[in-house]
Amino acid sequence: MVRNHLKRYAAPGFWNIRTKERTYIVRPTPGAHSIATSVPVKVAICDTLGLVKSAREASFVLNQGDVVVDGRKVKASGFPVGPMDILSVPKLKQNFRLVTSKKGLEFVPIEGKDAKRKLCRINGKRTVKGGKIQLELHDGRNIIVKDGSAYHVGDSVLLEIPGQKIAEHIPLKEGNLILVTGGSHVGQVVKLLDVRHKVMKPNVAVLAGKVRFETILDYVMPVGVEEPVINLGG
Repeated sequence: MVRNHLKRYAAPGFWNIRTKERTYIVRPTPGAHSIATSVPVKVAICDTLGLVKSAREASFVLNQGDVVVDGRKVKASGFPVGPMDILSVPKLKQNFRLVTSKKGLEFVPIEGKDAKRKLCRINGKRTVKGGKIQLELHDGRNIIVKDGSAYHVGDSVLLEIPGQKIAEHIPLKEGNLILVTGGSHVGQVVKLLDVRHKVMKPNVAVLAGKVRFETILDYVMPVGVEEPVINLGG
């Protein structure tokens, strides 16, 4: 049985909640993002961003359909907002993207066309009925493409939301900019120098920021060529 609540002291630090105020807080519902890498939408608008004054007001706003995630209305309190998701409150004309940072994860204010574009990492790729290719993205969505020869696991695609049209493809290749999503260099935007494939060990990416370093390939996400294609804050 899935519990609906989580003890406050066990919540990730980036939620920005008061641990001694009450014992429990809303738990993210099961989905594409884990508890460690997501925040329940109710907590996001009430505690993390402070867009409403109380949990009761947050529930009212959600029930009215005034909160949008990736272009779609969200009413469930525990809906998980994860990396690269876009949270919007149209009535307040405010939009935020949850991005990986040195703090772990944080919401970055965005506006204009940036609020209608989402960057996703390709975590899987397979052939489906009809010989078409299905791209499996980091946020749990799947996209069917007719010709998948140009797309590879580890690449990123820039989507137009709420639809799923691919506006741009950023391959995982030498010279492109990379966002480090885990490890001791988390949150850094650096240049990819090389990818090293190892036998019986995780593949490694060689990166160059202020210093040259290595991290596992699962911790890298292409974000652009000369500059990031979306606003990453900082």
